[in-house]
Amino acid sequence: MLADRARRVGGGLTRVAALVERGSDGRGSAAAGGERGGYPAARVRRAVHRNATTAAAAALARAITARDADAVADLFADELQIVDHMSAAVYDRPGALLSFRALMRARERAYHYEPLATLGDSLALCHRAASASGLTGAQFDVGAYERNELDLLELDADGRFRRAEAFAADRLGDAVVRLYERYAELLPERPSRARAIAIARAVAALPLGDSFDVGRYEAVLVPAVEFVDHRNVGVGNAHGDDYRAWVRSLAEVADELAFRIDDILGLCADAMLVHWTNAGRQRAGGGTYERVLLMLWVFGADGLVIRHEQFDAGREDDALARFAALAPDAATVATASVEHSPRGPFANASTSRS
Repeated sequence: MLADRARRVGGGLTRVAALVERGSDGRGSAAAGGERGGYPAARVRRAVHRNATTAAAAALARAITARDADAVADLFADELQIVDHMSAAVYDRPGALLSFRALMRARERAYHYEPLATLGDSLALCHRAASASGLTGAQFDVGAYERNELDLLELDADGRFRRAEAFAADRLGDAVVRLYERYAELLPERPSRARAIAIARAVAALPLGDSFDVGRYEAVLVPAVEFVDHRNVGVGNAHGDDYRAWVRSLAEVADELAFRIDDILGLCADAMLVHWTNAGRQRAGGGTYERVLLMLWVFGADGLVIRHEQFDAGREDDALARFAALAPDAATVATASVEHSPRGPFANASTSRS
């Protein structure tokens, strides 16, 4: 039983903890697998389906760089709404234009959208990087700055931005959940919408954020859920109740469990593949651990999780091949190379240099 392995020394999380070296600052660095501080050191591929929204995001970045205020305005629908989840503020079109005009006055500005995932043709989740050497305002000056945030972008039927939701760079899990939720909200009333709603609920129950509700996760698993562990030193494969018992054991052997998505490698309506980190403190001995994995979840016809597979970090090509094989929508997705920094792909969520 996987649950028994998770409780024994040399199995499950206790073995994971033994593979993590603890530094004097309490942070873990992987002892194997080629990671630096828990992130891949080499360039990896990301599967992203480009759509009209990613094209519009690129056009917006070009307009800002060129200081073309008219082009920026043309990309904003009259009913534009921007929801900032960091400040709980909501902006309309005039407020957005005021902000972007200030940005275009900045010196040595740089503005870039990196597509992370799309659903349909009107939704895209992007990493937004903005920087400048400074800005001289009417009442005060702003020094050099660099900002990294996540934007969920949405187009209307005319190809103009009608909605955007902004998230902190370290809240990728929240942004992914919202992407699936918004996709379901936009679908017409038909069976496909009911399935999309069920998938959005399943994604919200996955271990993607600061906390993990085991019961909630079990509720979105089909009875015959399949688990495949592709790791060099793993816990084996499991089916149905064996997998559920193993999941429950994870919360029994460790406290202070925390989870996060570091990056998206592939995402479509039927499946998601993410670069994932889990940390916690073992109840036996009190040692802390951190493990970095590639996680693949697949959703069935009723929207529930039918399959969960995991890979060692550094095996992105293998994981992407499984993603393409298991997700019907992934066959036409293009891949692009991306590079992780030592602290993750979205380091320096918001920094100032003066």
